[in-house]
Parts: sequence; structure tokens; C-alpha cells
Amino acid sequence: MTIDTRRFVAWCAVLLTALQCGCAAVAPRLLSESDKARLGTIAVTAARHAPDTRIKGPGQKGGKAGIAIGGLGAAAATVASCLNPFAILTCPAMLLTMTALGATAGGVIGHQINARISGSEIEAAAPDDVDDPRTQLALRDWVIRHARGHTSLEYVPIDDPAPASRADKPDYRPLSGSGIDSVVEVALLELSTEGRPGQGLALAMTSRVRVIRVASGAVLGEEIIRYRSDAHPYEKWIDKDGNIFRTALERGYQSIAERIAGELGAGPR
Repeated sequence: MTIDTRRFVAWCAVLLTALQCGCAAVAPRLLSESDKARLGTIAVTAARHAPDTRIKGPGQKGGKAGIAIGGLGAAAATVASCLNPFAILTCPAMLLTMTALGATAGGVIGHQINARISGSEIEAAAPDDVDDPRTQLALRDWVIRHARGHTSLEYVPIDDPAPASRADKPDYRPLSGSGIDSVVEVALLELSTEGRPGQGLALAMTSRVRVIRVASGAVLGEEIIRYRSDAHPYEKWIDKDGNIFRTALERGYQSIAERIAGELGAGPR
């Protein structure tokens, strides 16, 4: 290796290190330090709409059955077409191709059907308010309870104004006459199950928090917060006596509430 080549390699190494350091920057915060200092009395409101629920099961049994049915069906149709004397030479290759295609399509369709059926069994074992606006109030109450216990700010629950849909942006300025300085708006956007066959299922929660200054109506910060529970076998999710869904939901509320209170950055009591 020549001297020039060594210098080039060394320069690339230095550049790569610098780039890696630059990528390790601290993640942006919900609020700036100056905004945190001026939050004052905070009203906490929750969305009025139900979260988008996408509860699906593993679907592996339906996938296997679909592969078998799809493959056999395609093979039978191909054999029938091979009875034509003109197709006898291409029949073996066509048989293999169509069987594979049929099995693939049948597997996908069977997986989706069984995932929905097993997902309905998970929903049947879930709390009644999973796909109801009451989940929003539960999240709001968790945020207030956690913030009051760990911060020095004053939090007041309110029911109105509140976003009626995911895209709704209410006007909070009328609250300025009631001693409210800021509004923390929380919304549980989505509840879903995640996982692969044989690896267990987990509950995923996606929420949004917005902080609004009441006097001006200006949005001081907005953030999407996600939570993913521990994975459990499908059989545990459908056991009503096991309360796996309720436990995962409550831990999700707690995790999101802790994150929001931490982002508001108030000092401990």
C-alpha cells in the first residue's frame, strides 16, 4: 500500500467517525426549555373518537390449509388442461408452476382469513372498552395521575373542548378566561397486535400528544408515542381469565403517561 493510499484510507476513517458522531445526536424534545417554564396551569383533554383497532391472530393454521387447498386445486386444473393433445409436451412444467402459484395464493388467503378469525377471538377476550372512546379517557386519567405524582405542575381534567376525530384541531382559546394556561391533548390513535407465528403476539399502541398555549392557540409541541408490550402465545391472549390483554393495556397507558410527564419536564415534588 502506497503512502497516498494510506492517507486516503485514514482520511476516510476519520470522516466515517465524524459522521457516526453526528448521527448520535440527542432526539428532539416535545417542548423547548422556555416553553416548559411557561406552562402554568395545564388542562388535560382526551380525544372523543375510538382508536383504530387492528387485532389479528397468528393465522398459521389457515395458511397451511390454504397452501394445501390452493396447490391441489391448481394442480387438478392443470392436469385437466393437459388432456389436450397439443399441451402434452409442456404439461409437466406447467403442472409444477401452477401448483406452486396456487399454493402461494392459497397460503396468503388462508393466512389472512385465519388471522381475522383468531383476531376476533382475541377481541372477545379483551376489555369491553378497547374499541370505544372510553380508552381515551383512561389514557387521560393515567397522564394526570402520573403527572400529579411526579411533577410540581397543576393538572386539571377537562371534557370539552376535545378532538372529535383524528384530524380535528379544537380551539382552546376560550379556556383562557377560566385560569388555564396550557392544554395537553392526548389521543390513542391505534391498537393492534403484532407478531409472527411461533413467536407470540404483542399489543402495540400508538398515541399522540399535543401541547397548546391557550392564550394564542399556538401548538408548542406535538409527538407520536408508541408502546409495544411483551409477546405472549396466542392461547394466553384468548384466555379471558388470564387478563393478558388488560395487563398489556394498563402497562401501555402507564408507559405513555410516564413518557408524556417526562417530556413536559417539570421538577419532582
